[in-house]
Order: sequence, then C-alpha cells, then structure tokens
Amino acid sequence: MVIRDENNDNPLSFVPKDTSHLSKRAKYLDSVVWNVSPLANWTPVGRADENQRSADFKTLIQNIVNRTGWINGNAMAFYMIGNGTREVKSFDGDAPKAPLLVVKYFPVTIISARVNNVNDDLEEWIAGTNQSKTVGLLDDGSSDSEFGNEAAIGDPQTAGIRFSNLNIPKGAQIQRADIQFTVDATAKNTDPCVLVIKSENADNPIYFNPLDTFNITKRTKN
Repeated sequence: MVIRDENNDNPLSFVPKDTSHLSKRAKYLDSVVWNVSPLANWTPVGRADENQRSADFKTLIQNIVNRTGWINGNAMAFYMIGNGTREVKSFDGDAPKAPLLVVKYFPVTIISARVNNVNDDLEEWIAGTNQSKTVGLLDDGSSDSEFGNEAAIGDPQTAGIRFSNLNIPKGAQIQRADIQFTVDATAKNTDPCVLVIKSENADNPIYFNPLDTFNITKRTKN
C-alpha cells in the first residue's frame, strides 16, 4: 500500500456523491510504502496489534504540521492505494474500532536522578507499636533504608528521600513518575506492605538535617 497525505491546511470531510472526490484532492508528492504483513497475521476477526499497524509515516505528518496554516485542532487526510486486499473496520460498520491515528511528537523528555548525598535519604523514628527508639530523632549513618518499620516487629519510622538539580520545566505536563528501588536485604521484610507517598510543599526543599529532631515529619507536605 502507498500512503499519501492531502496538501491542505484543514481537509474537509469526504463527499460521497461527488465523483472522483478522493482522487481529485491535492496531495503531496511524498509517499510511504506499507508492506502489509502476511495473511496468517490477519486472523481472527477483531485482531488489532502491530500486524494491523501501518508503516511509520511521520514524514507525511511533518509536511502538514510545517504548513504556515496548520493550527491545533485542524484535520489531516491520508490516501491509500496498492495491491492485494485487506478488510478492516470502518466507522460505518463499527465506530469504536474505526481507524485510529497515533502520533508521538517532541518534546518527549525523560529525566532520571539518583539520591546523591548522605543527607538526602534519612529515616525518622515515629510514635507507634513497639517503638524502642527516641521519637523524632533521625537514623543518621544508616547504610540502608527501611520502609514502615526498622525491625520486623517494631520501631516504626518515616523515610525522607530528596532528589536535587531536577531539570523539569515549570508547568510541564507530567505523564509518569516513579522511584526505582533496589533490594538491600530480605530478612526483615513482612507482608502486607502498603506505603503512602507524599511530596514536600516547598519550591526547593533543603537536605535533611540529622541533628534537627522531627526534621522529616515537621515539614509541610502536599
């Protein structure tokens, strides 16, 4: 199949009673060839995976969005012609399974940052069952972090984790964020383990001060 795009800022809907309506529309000279996957990949009915996905035609999309008349909310139209036959769902026959255009565009940015200071991940002892430590003190000098409790049967604590020098633009639309941890030991692990994550309500949080009691819990959280 050869795919081409309409040379138009905002293509109108097709008119079914206008003869040669598709072929007479102006198109770019650029085209993309889609070598469709074999018939064996086109069963059963309802299949929709990479085999039913067209070739990448980002160059055609680029032609359109580079137009001086292109604005957000405009339409795009594409045309296909070729050999052989494949039958796919249309809007008329099954609207929820009609052709789906997927476009990924920049800026798509992924950043990563590790804790890089000994005072950027600390734990504070908190009140709770079987607490043998002084509430409010920070566990300075610990070689690991425990979530929930320091010990399997007690010593509850809260953990603070700070990441510095983050290059995230103001107002950026965040698509996903998580923290990757690495297992340190398993002897004290217990189930169920359910954690609540909160963020500090500050423009630029400072490092945790191990000499300041309640330094983690007294900070304002979102």
